[in-house]
Amino acid sequence: MGWTSRLVGGRYRVGRLLGQGGMSTVHEAYDEHLRRNVALKVLRAQFTADPEFLVRFDHEARAAASLSHPNIVAIHDSGRDEELRFIVMDLVDGPSLAEVLADQGRLAPERAVAIAAQVAEGLSAAHRRGIVHRDVKPGNILIDRRGRAMVGDFGIARAFGSTALTSTGTILGSLPYLSPEQATGGEATAASDIYALGTVLFEMLTGRRPFEASTASALAIRRVHEDPPEPSAVEPSLPPGLDAIVLRALARDPDARYPSARMLAQALDAWQRRWRHVREATAPRRFEPVPPPDPADDVPTVASPDGEATTRAMSASQVAGIGGMGGMGEMAHSPAGGDVAPRAADRLGRRRLRRGVALPVAWLALAVSAILVLSSVAVLATTKAAPTVTPDANVAVGVRAATPSPAPSVAVVAPSVASTPAATATPPPTPAPTVRRTARPPTPAPATPTPAPATPSTTPARPRSTPAPPVEASPAGRVIAFYAAVARHEFGRAASYWSAAMRRRYPPGAYIDGRFSRTIRFDIRRASTTSQSGNRANVSVDIVELRTSAPTREHWVGSWHLVRVDGTWLLDDPDLTPG
Repeated sequence: MGWTSRLVGGRYRVGRLLGQGGMSTVHEAYDEHLRRNVALKVLRAQFTADPEFLVRFDHEARAAASLSHPNIVAIHDSGRDEELRFIVMDLVDGPSLAEVLADQGRLAPERAVAIAAQVAEGLSAAHRRGIVHRDVKPGNILIDRRGRAMVGDFGIARAFGSTALTSTGTILGSLPYLSPEQATGGEATAASDIYALGTVLFEMLTGRRPFEASTASALAIRRVHEDPPEPSAVEPSLPPGLDAIVLRALARDPDARYPSARMLAQALDAWQRRWRHVREATAPRRFEPVPPPDPADDVPTVASPDGEATTRAMSASQVAGIGGMGGMGEMAHSPAGGDVAPRAADRLGRRRLRRGVALPVAWLALAVSAILVLSSVAVLATTKAAPTVTPDANVAVGVRAATPSPAPSVAVVAPSVASTPAATATPPPTPAPTVRRTARPPTPAPATPTPAPATPSTTPARPRSTPAPPVEASPAGRVIAFYAAVARHEFGRAASYWSAAMRRRYPPGAYIDGRFSRTIRFDIRRASTTSQSGNRANVSVDIVELRTSAPTREHWVGSWHLVRVDGTWLLDDPDLTPG
């Protein structure tokens, strides 16, 4: 526009043109007061002729200048210079998302989700201050050289909406991203920004927008009366889990969308963590060759004639070091300054080695003896306490000890090293089984008959299996049974609780075996059937998951959708977000 080198506002030297849109042009400029480069947005002349627009524009520019967030382009100044109205913003050293999409078509899912999550964080910060963007689109999202996404142009859309200027070229610039309520003339809210961001995410994942039409009116009608397609139907190569997030953001009813931009950001972050875990679990492992041992470090042990363990090829200095570690010896030297003779050093080492080994061995023997005595006493006490003694009494006692008590209904626990019978260290053999096997026949019962206790089953329990809780016939019971199977790491059983469509969308090998391999417990705070009609049902859940690796605790709220197949309820689709 011939403004190069012009001084605007008495301090901003206008430079090259960076971009232009329906409402403004953006130039690089140099702030001569603060000596830094900035971006200068200059409104087009047709907008500066409307006094109502200018009042609203100044108000919104001041409100947007109060926002400070890493994912929002900061506004530093606004003003006028003769016929010009301008805004001064951060100069972002990178392209807009619109330029990135025009160059690449679509983005890798991980990058698209990362950008959308950052934009959602920026929108959340603005919404908390009562500021709605109203014009979220790729052209208003900037990507700096470090890959950080930043939202710009807060306030301008609201200022434009207050005026009667409705040139067709201006409105069509943002119409593909408008929410249904905006398309029908309703007031834009924070939910409208979430819808627009869902449209941007759909475009980043698939390379196209969810709705296309030849005219603006046809596009508005489709958005109001049609549900968007699943992104995976447009781009089948997308990883599972993204359809639910995008479609919830694009719900036609504002109340059915995410309650806040922060909740959308959390859902995107949770998907990133799950997908990262899946990739790590399925990535081929690299095995580095183990270097051969250094012969110089090899000090083999042999048995001496008197049964002691000593070393072969141990130098005098090494032997003296053993004594030094015990706090008893010092380095010995000959009068000539050399080490003592190897034979004398070897004798010194053996004496000190005996001192270091004899005491631990004695303590170990004493501990083993105590264990044997206590085990015998416990067995005798158990045998005497029983009303009757049968040849199978020892088997019955073993079954009771190995059978776990039923878990409470509000929590399901995974096997752990401390609680798994197979992981418990086996004590040395004790004479207890012999005492029970040679027990005398049972004493005849007294004259007064007393009810005998029920004879326990003689079938020994399998130490590595845990009996599964009964699966309830209700939808909520099926959800609880699924989490119980996952907590016990019975992943095959858990996968059988999913519908065929669920297993196609979320392969169990990645989304059950890989996802829950480090899960140790679920605390089920709520699992209740909220609706049931025919062969479909919804179960509302509130669940806390405890894991052995970071994050060690995750809270999930939402609902499960179930379908009934051949009389059995199966989990068909999750709608869970971090709590």
